[in-house]
Formats: sequence, structure tokens, C-alpha cells
Amino acid sequence: MKVINIFPRSSFRVNIDSDTIWGSIIWALKHIYSEREFNEILEAFIFKTPPFIISSFLPSKKDKEKIIYFLPKPNIRLYTDGIDSSKLKDYKKVKFIPSNDFFLITKSKEDQINYISTEDWKKSKVDFKTEQIQHNTIDRLKGGTLEGNLFYTTEVFYGNNYGLYLLLDGDNTDLAINALRFLSINGIGGDANIGKGHFSFVVDDCNFIPEVKDPNCFMNLSLYYPTKDELLSFKEYIEIFNYELYSKKGKTGRYFNFANVWKERITFFKEGSIFPLMEKSYYGRCIKVKQDGNLNIYSNGFAFPLKFYLGR
Repeated sequence: MKVINIFPRSSFRVNIDSDTIWGSIIWALKHIYSEREFNEILEAFIFKTPPFIISSFLPSKKDKEKIIYFLPKPNIRLYTDGIDSSKLKDYKKVKFIPSNDFFLITKSKEDQINYISTEDWKKSKVDFKTEQIQHNTIDRLKGGTLEGNLFYTTEVFYGNNYGLYLLLDGDNTDLAINALRFLSINGIGGDANIGKGHFSFVVDDCNFIPEVKDPNCFMNLSLYYPTKDELLSFKEYIEIFNYELYSKKGKTGRYFNFANVWKERITFFKEGSIFPLMEKSYYGRCIKVKQDGNLNIYSNGFAFPLKFYLGR
């Protein structure tokens, strides 16, 4: 497994999820490789044999000479015995926790209660600056602004001590790394063509996620669209299966010239959702979200599983 440390060189329009990253990587690969090679790569994803899987962008923080990697707060059952209600309320607002804390609070009921009660989660928290940026609507026919037609976008700014990271795994991670080199120059996400979403990055071996003996479940680190057999299996393990849904209606992006830019709406399992393990190499699949003549557009629904043992 590889960790891609992302160093933003500009603000990002929104937090970048795995589907957006994958779509950008696929388009970059179309520029880098021949048509035959590109089609082989895309077909591997469509037929559920992905050459690599990716997480969403996740936050990191530089603390002196080390990097603290944050994980989504796991969507596990909360034991509230003896916990002050105000502390519990504040904890429920937390979105990310340090990776070391993740393996602590999933170990046992007692460890989780102690972690919340002592407010250890307040010692290391993510603190990005988010701003609403005002824009004018452009009249594309006359070439000017439309009076009174204002809209706002949310942009995320990263200070000197904060960054992002991406987890990457699979048999051919070099494909994604080559694409990221292309994207670091051209940008990723909304408004990349006007300077947003530009970055540099460094590739390292991932050493902050330990190999767990006898795991019984996994937490997803990407947007995940399960197959039918996976979903039926998950429903048999109610004590483990715990999730949050995320509905997304994406656009085709700046590389396509469709009259209708909208893709079909897709509902994913959100990062931090918990699932029982199955004997599978990969979870999830690609989904066709738009068709225009002979051109099919896909979204990425492959899970990036973090395996662990959930104590109860």
C-alpha cells in the first residue's frame, strides 16, 4: 500500500472524493497512454478487476518532524455509559481522528468510553479554513456579467502545517502515480482551469496502518457502491454493518462538451462506514452514469477497505 502525501499549491473547491479523483485519473491516463492501452485499463475497472484502488483525499497535519494522518471517525455503535452529555455531543461533531486513535477506540467498549470521556480526541483535530467565494454569472452569448446573478462556491484553504493524503493499492499503482503527475500540473476538482486544485506530492510506503490479525470487518475510505451480492451479505451482519449514505449528482467536467453535463444521481456508502469482511479481492464496482452515442461515462464505486478487528 502506498500513501501519496499531497501538498496543496492553491485552494480546492471542495473536499475531493475518490470518485472525482478516479475520474480525473482516468482522463489523465487517456492523455498519457495509447488508445489501446487506455481501453484495456478502463475495461479492467468495468469488469471488476481494477489495476489499482484509491481512497478519497484525507487530511494530514505536520507536527514537528512527523506527519499525523487522520482517518474518518468510524461509524460504529457508541457506548454512552457514564459519558457526560456535552462531551458526547461535541464528539459526535468530529469528522476525523488520528490514525492511532482509530485502532484504540475500536478495540473495546471500555477503550471507546475512556477516549470520549477524557476528550483525547481534542488533542489533535483538523482545522482547515473554509470560505464562501462570490462569483458573477457570465452571459456566454454577450460576453459580460449578468446583473444581480451572483452565486457562491465553497473553497478550502490549507495552512503550512496542513495537507492531504491519498491511499493507493493494487497490482499496478504506477498507473495512478503517472496520472497524478499529470494532474498536479493541470489541477483536480472544480475550477482547475483557473488555478484551483493544483498540488505537488510525494509517494511513500504506508506504515501508519498496521496489519491486523484476524480482522472481522473493514472501514471504507472511499465512496463505495456495492454489488448486489455484497449488499445481501452485509444485511446478515447487523451488529457490524453500520453506515452513512451520500448522494451525488456529478458533472462530466471540462474535458467533455455535452449540452447536458449532468450525470445520473448515485447513492454511495460514505467514508467511515463499517462492513463485515467477505472473501473478496475487491469490493464494489464501476457504474455507468451517462451515455452519449457510443461514449459511456462511468463513476468509481470501488471500496478502499481498512481492515480491523471490532471489539464489542
